[in-house]
Amino acid sequence: MELRSFSMHCHSLAVKLTHLKYEIGIDKTDAGDQLRLFQMTIDERAEYTKFAVNLRFLTEIHTEHGESYWKLYRDTDYNGYDFFKLLQGLEEEAKPCIAALEKVAGGEKLTDEETKAAHDFLYKIGCRADGMVDDGGCF
Repeated sequence: MELRSFSMHCHSLAVKLTHLKYEIGIDKTDAGDQLRLFQMTIDERAEYTKFAVNLRFLTEIHTEHGESYWKLYRDTDYNGYDFFKLLQGLEEEAKPCIAALEKVAGGEKLTDEETKAAHDFLYKIGCRADGMVDDGGCF
């Protein structure tokens, strides 16, 4: 089920990136329409930060497994063998996505290319995770 959860998380982050790109932040209030200063809440930004850290953990080579490694391991949601296997060979392709997720988490707007690169990569690894699930289906 962790792979399914990872897949759904990837897809939801990709959809949120699309909304950030095309949605204008206007809140309806009793006083009238108000333009939203920040497009995302602090919790949403923290979610992007945490997922970027998780992707970086899965795609970077860790030669030493000291205290900092194990702290990072404990703080990531997706850290099993299947996730390392899922992202094997995609280390270079993950870098633009990680940079875009970190940029969004910092409150910055993404360019069209950054949005497309991050969206496509998140969708790709989400689909790969779905493909790796061997749960026998519904029947």
